[in-house]
Amino acid sequence: MKNPLFLPLFFLSLIIGIKAIPIQESFSSKSNNTTSTDSLQITTLKNTIQTYVKNAEYDSVINYSKKLLQLSKKLSDSSLMATSNFYLGYYLQVQFKSDEAFTYYNEAFKIDIRLEDYEAAADMLNAMANIQKGLGDYIGSQITAVEGLKYLEGITNYRTESALYHIISVCFKELGDNKDALLWNDKAIQMAHEHPEDISKSTLVIFQTTRANILVKYEKYQEAITLYATLLEAVDQNNEKEKARILDNLAFTYWLSGERNSNNEDDFLKALELRLKINDLSGLTSSYIHLTQYYLEFDKVKSLEYAEKAYHITMTKNNPISTLEALDYIIRLKNELGKNATSEALAYSQIRNGLEKSNQMIRRIYATTKYDNDQLSKDVLLLKTTTAEKEKQNILYLSSFIVVLMGFSLLFIILKRRHRLEKIRESYKTETRISKKVHDELANDVYQLMIQLEASKNNHDLLDSMEKIYLRTRDISKENNGVHTDHRYSEELTTMLGSYTPSHAKIYIQDLDDIPWQKIDKEKKIALYRVLQELMTNMKKHSEASLVALTFKKTGKSILISYTDNGKGATIDDKKYGNGLHNVENRIAAIQGSFTFNSQLGEGFKAEIKFPN
Repeated sequence: MKNPLFLPLFFLSLIIGIKAIPIQESFSSKSNNTTSTDSLQITTLKNTIQTYVKNAEYDSVINYSKKLLQLSKKLSDSSLMATSNFYLGYYLQVQFKSDEAFTYYNEAFKIDIRLEDYEAAADMLNAMANIQKGLGDYIGSQITAVEGLKYLEGITNYRTESALYHIISVCFKELGDNKDALLWNDKAIQMAHEHPEDISKSTLVIFQTTRANILVKYEKYQEAITLYATLLEAVDQNNEKEKARILDNLAFTYWLSGERNSNNEDDFLKALELRLKINDLSGLTSSYIHLTQYYLEFDKVKSLEYAEKAYHITMTKNNPISTLEALDYIIRLKNELGKNATSEALAYSQIRNGLEKSNQMIRRIYATTKYDNDQLSKDVLLLKTTTAEKEKQNILYLSSFIVVLMGFSLLFIILKRRHRLEKIRESYKTETRISKKVHDELANDVYQLMIQLEASKNNHDLLDSMEKIYLRTRDISKENNGVHTDHRYSEELTTMLGSYTPSHAKIYIQDLDDIPWQKIDKEKKIALYRVLQELMTNMKKHSEASLVALTFKKTGKSILISYTDNGKGATIDDKKYGNGLHNVENRIAAIQGSFTFNSQLGEGFKAEIKFPN
């Protein structure tokens, strides 16, 4: 198993489960072709890297690690290659270069799989899941962590296993599933208690602190306060980083619970002072954000001051999630104080776009690796199931019969599908034709009549009524106009969703660009566009929602879209929603899909759309 060189203390919380050993032990060469000259080169590079690590000169560490990787490739030494990739990933992550770090971890993971070193593979997945968590891709992080647990089946490695439990629990917490967050956190804590020889006390404190954080999310403030207070008494007083973390969280929880006593502000500032003393950048970010929230309602100037401090540190750390949080407060406070926040709004947009690109790149890297590994397993299985020539001939005869049978079946399906698509196309043409007719004839006639009435300066009530009729005809035309189904589809869908979102509401669209729209039938894209348009129309007219979330996902041979809003909801027989939902069901059924929804008065509206790719 590969382990980092002399781990910096501030970084232990990022990669729990990886133990430090000297560099001489970590870089072992298993190549049979290594000459004395090659061995000398390896030793020289290792010693050089060790020197730079001790001096914390990480740029040089990375530079010489790349040279070691090049040498390992030249020698075809897979073990050294995997270890070199791991260290490059680790020290790039130390420098907050998460995208590059993930790439090198992934390369090490692929080599570990080929070497059947599954314990090391699980370590790499642990590191990769931590990066995904840090970038806010909580679902992706969970998937990677669960994959890591699969590689540990039958292997005793409590340190890495508990670390993966911890990642999963934190992701559940951030996704708002506090019940499952506690469940996985219990697994990590129990393992730490049962195997203290493998899991350090400081790691156990991290697990317990996470439990307290989950309780805060649960709004079980008193239970969380009791746990924080116990941890504060038990923590090593020389461990100023952990002491400051617990003290800050304790003060924040007291404040959230409504117990705003005079010690709250003092405890916030005491934790801040400790973090400034040891230059704990991650901790300083948390302190500044908590102080921003603390002063938000009664001292906006001071609140803005702390938000700006948090922003500067997160930019130094290249931490996009915390940067967006800080910018969110800065924009809000500047607007309330009458200050210009244009530059911050632009930075917010750029960082969010960059974050999404990073997450997409990381998903693509890992998805490709997983596909390659799955394909390799399939190839091996195919070789093991090769039979005698006679059996092949029998299979060939049977296959020929099946092919003919499938041919007739396929022809029937094609004809049936063609008929169904013709009906959908005809319906779409009719909608578009009606839209054009409403716009070109009815809307224009109403508009001309409005002009005449306005010129006459008579009967203002009639003029207002005519304006309402004009706006309604324009909306009908808009709801049934043509849809671009080429490369512009994704952009047009985003624009439509934004245009139907009221000014008082926010919309979050996740993973829209991950869907291979160019491979999806035109008719299906039009149907989906109309369905989402209908849902957004219902939301805008009836729900009074302030938040709408749409998630797009490709699952096997299907496309899955989840819609959620926090509006006032409706009962199933609500007439305001009835016709619209009936139209939605008909459109989805026409493309062989399904539509399910769940809504109760006062509990928002949730829907799930699924159709074959």
